[in-house]
Amino acid sequence: MSIPLLNILGEMKMQYYKSAENYLDYLCNAISNRHPGSVGNQQATAWAAEILGKFNWQVTSQPFPCIDWRNGDSFLKTPESSFRVKTGPYSLPFAGKGELIQISKLKELEEAQLDGKILLLTGEIAAGQLFPKNFPFYNPDEHKKIYQILDEKKPLVIIAATGKNPEVAGSLYPFPMFEDGDFDIPNVYLKDTEGQKLKKFAEQKIEVVIDSERIPSEGENIIASKGNSRKKIVLTAHIDTKKNTPGALDNASGIVTLLLAAEMLKDYDSDRQIEIALLNGEDYYQASGELQYIADLQGKWDEIDLCINIDAAGNVGHKIAISEYSCSDRIKARINKMVKQKPDLILGDPWYMGDHMIFVQQNVPSLAICSENMLDLCRDITHTPADDVSLVDSKLLVETAEFMVDFVNTM
Repeated sequence: MSIPLLNILGEMKMQYYKSAENYLDYLCNAISNRHPGSVGNQQATAWAAEILGKFNWQVTSQPFPCIDWRNGDSFLKTPESSFRVKTGPYSLPFAGKGELIQISKLKELEEAQLDGKILLLTGEIAAGQLFPKNFPFYNPDEHKKIYQILDEKKPLVIIAATGKNPEVAGSLYPFPMFEDGDFDIPNVYLKDTEGQKLKKFAEQKIEVVIDSERIPSEGENIIASKGNSRKKIVLTAHIDTKKNTPGALDNASGIVTLLLAAEMLKDYDSDRQIEIALLNGEDYYQASGELQYIADLQGKWDEIDLCINIDAAGNVGHKIAISEYSCSDRIKARINKMVKQKPDLILGDPWYMGDHMIFVQQNVPSLAICSENMLDLCRDITHTPADDVSLVDSKLLVETAEFMVDFVNTM
């Protein structure tokens, strides 16, 4: 390779690094929130659509209704003291008094009289975040049972004393036991240690105030495509975040990687169709963007040869991990060969909480790309204000985009 060509390639890579940093800064710093329904989320999708259009992609939108929510200060008062509590995401407002009932097990919940009471959930029953009552992809029977009992017994308000649940709630401590705009019992949460202090006021009257509001709104997926064939490869990442988090690793890093790949493929002219799907709802209780994508696909899963999903990639000091799902031996061999050629890539263990699972459940061959320390990030970083741009290595995002482009071009 000649020196001038090396210089040109080096300059191109430096430009990609700069673009990655600028994209991250806009998504995580210029925009305050990217949760579905928020102004920030709408700004992010419009911005991404504009960039994809500049790189000669055919861009369409998949709009859907959703709700934003506003929360202020919430608190509770006992006969002796006050407790600062966190508002349950999408909770209805509340202001009132009632007798405190403390419950730690499902059997106790089944037997309790709760009408007109304030319910404190602790211990075993509050050990994990409940899946939203109408979540379409997975909902354990025990969670359904808890919702059924609560809807029937109608406590005035629920106070959940929680610890950590990284598999579902990320690194939040405490975590909200309920995150569900379809659940109409007002709710708050606090640390499990505070719950132990609060439960001594069981059978006494306490006061709870919840400042919260549901706001009807809209969101959209952004879909960009090139190529004319019926068969296609789909590259996905979710653009939304939890409320009040920068969402740098989760998942601005994935969106930035797809925008870099879109630029690298701006002159793509093969017949095989490539689709970039910026999905909007992976961190949202209804998964509205994912459901809208499925609805618009109209069951044509056989048209998708491969899905590549990226989430929480590019953590500083850690390699990029690639896992495969239902892939052919040819695809597996290609992955193994490419990983050996790139020192920052490794073969990773499967993980089952990302948007690739939408495709896996329909038997679509899929790849998932993330940081090798994904589980540690879920335990310590994601869904919190700590998830900022300092944790993302732009060079790893460029390398990941190059891997995706090379893989697509050799399919």
